Parts: sequence; structure tokens; C-alpha cells
Amino acid sequence: MLKKKLKNKDLIVKSKPLFAFSIKQGAFAIPLDIMEGVTPASQVVPVPGNRSRVFVGIAYLQGQLVSIIDIAPLENKGSSSDAKDVVMFRWNKEYYGIFAHETIGVIAKPQLKRRSTPATGLWQQECEYRKRSVALMDVEKLITEHVCA
Repeated sequence: MLKKKLKNKDLIVKSKPLFAFSIKQGAFAIPLDIMEGVTPASQVVPVPGNRSRVFVGIAYLQGQLVSIIDIAPLENKGSSSDAKDVVMFRWNKEYYGIFAHETIGVIAKPQLKRRSTPATGLWQQECEYRKRSVALMDVEKLITEHVCA
């Protein structure tokens, strides 16, 4: 990754390509190299005894059992159960999907900068894409602290 400093001391990092999508009014991205695809949202089967605010349940998508995640509660935006798509990705040999209202697209050459960190700490970097601020999601933290905790 290439780094450079700006006058206001924000650090800019040229990152690997990202895939961007929206949830409610927010725009988020995950690294393109873990992305598996986008598929229409389908029926999600709740998991008994689940205490996570973001782990919704399991769905069978593109021939895989996928753990479905709704990150809207982390932003205090209710639920994304009305989302039309699921952004699928693979992490540590497991399949996950995040509810998405809209796919924004691939950001081929993102220039990430630090952003103010929310209480969850899930998005500490952001970039501009098509005049929108897009937050890069910390996928590892999402899974280890909010899905599998």
C-alpha cells in the first residue's frame, strides 16, 4: 500500500479494490478479494439461542449455507430486513452475507483516509466514490466481535 500525508495530517492509503454497497442511507465497502457475489435476499432461518444483534440467521444462497448479517442495528438504524440483496463474502473458509439495499459497485483504486471511529470501531477508514463517502468495513472485527461473540 502506498501512503502519503496531507496538510491536515489525515493519512491517505491507496488500497486494494473494494466492493461498495448501501445499507439504509449509509455506504460501506469490503475488500473485493473476499467478495463472492451479490444475490437476491431470500428466506433466512433464525438460529435458536442466537443473542447477536447483527447475526440474523442462515440462508442457502448460491449452493452454500451462508450466515446472514444485518449491520443496520450497529448504526442505530433499525433493521435491514427489507433489503433486496445480500453481499456474499468468504472469511476463514466460511460464507457470510450482509443485507444490502443497493449495490454501488467496484472501487478500483480507492484512496482511503481515516475517519472518526464509531463506538463499534467497524469502519475506521473511508473513501469518496461517486460523490459519496464510503466506509471500509473491518470484516474480521465484524465477525469476531459481533457475529461469533
